[in-house]
Amino acid sequence: MFKFLENWKRKRETELIIKENIESLIKRFKDNPIYPDYPNILFFYQYFFEKLFKNYIYPNYLENYTHKKPVILEIGSYKSRILELLPPELKERYVLSDINLEALKENLEGIRLNFDFRNIPIKENSLPIIIGSNVFLHILGLGNIEEILRILKDGGEAIFIEDLNMYVPALALYYQKKGNKYVYFVYDPNEAKIKCFILEKEKINDFFREIENLIKTSINFENAHKEFEQNFSEDAVNLFNDLKEAIKNKFYFNDPFKFSIILFALVNQINSEFLVMDEKAKQNAYSIKLGLNNFLLLFKNVLEKYKNKEIKTWTDFIEDLRNDLEKENISLEYDLVTIESNYEEIQKWQNEILKNTDLELLAKNNPYWEVFKEYKNLIIEKLGLDIGCDGEAISNLENNIRYKALIIKLKKEVDKSTIDF
Repeated sequence: MFKFLENWKRKRETELIIKENIESLIKRFKDNPIYPDYPNILFFYQYFFEKLFKNYIYPNYLENYTHKKPVILEIGSYKSRILELLPPELKERYVLSDINLEALKENLEGIRLNFDFRNIPIKENSLPIIIGSNVFLHILGLGNIEEILRILKDGGEAIFIEDLNMYVPALALYYQKKGNKYVYFVYDPNEAKIKCFILEKEKINDFFREIENLIKTSINFENAHKEFEQNFSEDAVNLFNDLKEAIKNKFYFNDPFKFSIILFALVNQINSEFLVMDEKAKQNAYSIKLGLNNFLLLFKNVLEKYKNKEIKTWTDFIEDLRNDLEKENISLEYDLVTIESNYEEIQKWQNEILKNTDLELLAKNNPYWEVFKEYKNLIIEKLGLDIGCDGEAISNLENNIRYKALIIKLKKEVDKSTIDF
């Protein structure tokens, strides 16, 4: 009898949480026109993020702080996905921060600070807890992790929730900062994954000659330029011209990171435009698209041949990072967290969101949205495919959807030399 009542109560509480989540998300979509700037991940990410936060992040990392009412800094907040999930006790002294002032203004609660995380206007050793969502690699590569550690109190913690694929360009910059000059990142069509390659310095001249030979035998610039102009947009033609200029200036040797960016941007643009073409246009554009993707595969094969290290998952680089931080008296811990949900629950949630979302606005923000919005199983078939720790696709297990996230915790150890005995 009592067990039945307990199960019924738990079920009722779950239903109320789901209802609150849906109502909250609908309000966010309707009230914030700036928000849907990532339509390919938006729905799926937010659904699982809220489950992850309520069931794992809050009870394991934040609940202990509730009675202390600390100042909490969210780094790279944008339109915060965390703030409205917090209890009132933690909202009171919650500080949002972002370099994008307009996005920051979308947050109607919390203290808002507009700054670049490479130069944080907060005094050192002052905050007990810092939190961020999908910002960790941006800080490592594009910013300055030392700035985060500087403002963190001795004994304080920085918690980072990483739910998407690795942001490889920022990762490449991190390894460049460590003194690795020849760092490339490239999309691998065979595995549908972006990889980061660090090349052996001793063999770089052999690599250089092989890449020059590949370019000479694979690309006819005059013919390729004509085909781009006939079949693709002005943006694609401009990117092709950038690649031509990068090859002319030997960026693949002098500035490998910039060469990687240009090559990746061009391939991504071509594949995206090809996706929305009608059948006749696809037939006309197929040969140049195939040629570009084949060049990409051949380029990747050369990188494989001369690599010193390959980074394609979080665990491939996290030990490097752990060793670097230990020298600074910073401990790094991480958890891989798996979240499961019922297929029917997701579908109901999705239908409710779609019914109350301005799809024309989404299409305006991203023209390729039109391709996706007609799918009945929008999240499962399209939007969730690239999401998951280590770039894993979402696992569809009978009627359940399984999703993996990564939680990183940095802890600043107490400097015992400053303690008076």
